Amino acid sequence: MPKERFLGLKISQRKWILYLLLLTLSYILQSSEIMPAFYMARPTLVINAAIAVAMLEGEIGGGIIGAAAGIFIDISLQALPGFYSIILLICCSAIGLVVRYLMRNNLVTALLLGAAVIFLSKSLFWFFFYYFSGEPQSAYIYVSRVLPECFYTLVCQIPLYYTARSIKSRYERIAD
Repeated sequence: MPKERFLGLKISQRKWILYLLLLTLSYILQSSEIMPAFYMARPTLVINAAIAVAMLEGEIGGGIIGAAAGIFIDISLQALPGFYSIILLICCSAIGLVVRYLMRNNLVTALLLGAAVIFLSKSLFWFFFYYFSGEPQSAYIYVSRVLPECFYTLVCQIPLYYTARSIKSRYERIAD
């Protein structure tokens, strides 16, 4: 039996299946009441998983996983279909390019890029769905709900980055 095949799957296929399982597990954790609330906010873990995979897999893989993560978020929010899909597709493709050509792939970079994507996506959602719609307490919602959710999501970037990195390193070693 060839070394690169096991259970009928190539090593790269198994790696992507594990990435999708990480994304699905993140979705389950964020959708259920498992994660404790912090100032009435819960983290959006799917964004973190997409950022971690995009940093490791480049612009094409990052764009695909970003679109998938956006679909998960759009399903759970039941707002405008495709809003987060488009934002995360663009952001995760950009992260893949930035990490490949400009920045090193480490935890500090993951936190910096994660902060940028999380604050951008959450702020755009707030702007279009609360501020633009004329919500009378939109500033209060931003300060009391959106910002704590952004910080909580950013803190959760650390374990998801290391989980995705261990998946990538395990399957790179097997392929060698």
